[in-house]
Amino acid sequence: MKKVFLLCLIFLAITVNGQKNTASEAYATAHKLVLSHQFESFETYSNNADLTDGERVYLNSLSEFMKLHLKGGETEFRNFITNTDKRLNIIDNFSNKEARFTQAVVLFQSSVSYGRFKQYLNAAVKFKKAYKLTHKLVQQYPDYMPAKMLYGTMLVIFGSTPDDFEWVLNLLNIEGQIQEGLIMLEEVFHHQYSMENPKYMEESLMLLTFAHCKFKPESDKLKKIYEYYQHPDIDGLITSCPLIRYNAVDLVKNLSDNEQALAYMQRAYPVYPDIPFYYLDYYLKGLSKLQKLNFNAKRYFEAYINQYPGDIYKKAAVQKLAWIALLENGKDGYEEKFEQINDFSFDAKGSDDAAQKEFDNNNRPNPYLLKVRLLFDGGYYKRALTQLVSYRPSHIYTSDKDRLEFIYRLARIHHKLTNYPKAITHYKMTVDIGKEKKFYFAANAALQLGIIYAEKNQYEKARNILEQCLEMDPESYKYGIHRKAKAQLKEIPAK
Repeated sequence: MKKVFLLCLIFLAITVNGQKNTASEAYATAHKLVLSHQFESFETYSNNADLTDGERVYLNSLSEFMKLHLKGGETEFRNFITNTDKRLNIIDNFSNKEARFTQAVVLFQSSVSYGRFKQYLNAAVKFKKAYKLTHKLVQQYPDYMPAKMLYGTMLVIFGSTPDDFEWVLNLLNIEGQIQEGLIMLEEVFHHQYSMENPKYMEESLMLLTFAHCKFKPESDKLKKIYEYYQHPDIDGLITSCPLIRYNAVDLVKNLSDNEQALAYMQRAYPVYPDIPFYYLDYYLKGLSKLQKLNFNAKRYFEAYINQYPGDIYKKAAVQKLAWIALLENGKDGYEEKFEQINDFSFDAKGSDDAAQKEFDNNNRPNPYLLKVRLLFDGGYYKRALTQLVSYRPSHIYTSDKDRLEFIYRLARIHHKLTNYPKAITHYKMTVDIGKEKKFYFAANAALQLGIIYAEKNQYEKARNILEQCLEMDPESYKYGIHRKAKAQLKEIPAK
C-alpha cells in the first residue's frame, strides 16, 4: 500500500507547471533538468532563468521533494518541511487559480513526506487542505486541466482504499470514484497530447499510465496507452526521464512483456542522473532478470542494498537474493542469505512485509514452484506451465501449502493463456481449499474470479466472490489484494 501511495504521490507532485497554459523556453528547460534528475544543473540554471515567482516556487519544491524521496533521509526530510513552510508563505501572497493549485501541490508534497516518515496526523492535516483546495478549484474552474489532473488522481486512489484505511477517508470526508477519476485523467492527457508545446504532457501521461496499471489494468486500455509511448518524442523521454522510464516499464510488464521492460531499463541515460532512481535501475531491473531465471540478477539486488540510502524494499531484495541462493545452492544457501533480513527496519506492507513473514515463519518456498512463480510474474506463461507439469505433484509438492499453490499456479497460468474454463475451475478449488488458511492464494484467486465474472457480465457472481475476498485475511499482500477487489466492486452495477 505504501508503495502505491509513494509512487502515486511522486507523480502528483509534478502536475503543476506555473502560471501559463504553454511552456516558456525557460520553464521547459528548467523542468526538463528536474525530471532528468539533473538537480545541480537545475539550481545553476534556475537562479538566472526568466521564471515567474510561481514557477520558481514550484520547481524548487519539486526538485527538493524528488531528492528527498529518492534518498529517503531524515536530514532531507527536515530541510524539506522547513522550506515547504517558507514556500507556502510565498504562495499566500498570490490569489489566482494557478497559485492556489501550486499551494495544493506543495501541501500534497508535504503530506506524503510526513506520511513517509510516519507522522500520520501531520500528513492527514496537510492532505485535507490540499484536497479541499483542489476540489474547490475544480468546482470554480471546471476546464482548468491541472486541477482536474490532481483531483482525478485523488478520486482513483481513494476509490480503491482497503477497508483497513477507511478511517482515513472518514477523517478527511473524502469519497473516491475510480471511473470518474480515470475519465478526468484521460481528458487531461488528450488535451495535452493535442496541444503544440504543451506544458504538462509528461505529467498527464505518467498519471494516466500509473492509474490504469495500479488500479484498473485492463489489457485493451493498457495497449492503447502503450501506443502513445511509440511516439518518437515520448520514446525519447523513456531514455532521458527516469519517471517516464518507470511508467513505460510498469506498463509493458502489465502487458506481460518482460523482454521490452528489460530493453527499456538497459537504455543508457544521455546524462546520468545526479541521484539514481534506485528502485527502477537496481531493484526492478534485478527482479525482471530474475523473472526470466537469469541469476545475474543478484548483482542488481546487491547494488540496491549497498547503494540505496533508505530501507524500503531492502527486505524484499534480501528475499530475492535468498531465492537465488535456494535455486543455485539449495536450502543452506537460502537460510544463510535470509539471515540478513533483520539488518533492515522498514516496516512496510507489501513486498517487505511478505519477505519478513517468509523469514519469521520459516516458510521456505518450494524451488520448483518458485521457478513457476518467477516465470509467471515475468509473463513467460508457456514456460511456467511446462515447469509446473514437469513433475508429478504427489512426488514434488508434499506440504499443504505446496499442494494449494500448485492448484493456484495452474489457475493463474490458464487465466493468462485465456483458458477460462480451466482457470475458473482451479480458482474455485483454490478458494474452497485455502479460504481459511493464512496464505494469499485463496484471496487472490477470489479476486481473479471476480474479475473474470465481471468481464462476462455475471455481476452477481462477481459481487459475491469479491465480497468473499474482502472477508479473507491473508498474512501477505492483503492490502494490495483488497484494494483491487474494492476497486472492482465499485465498477459492478448496482443491483
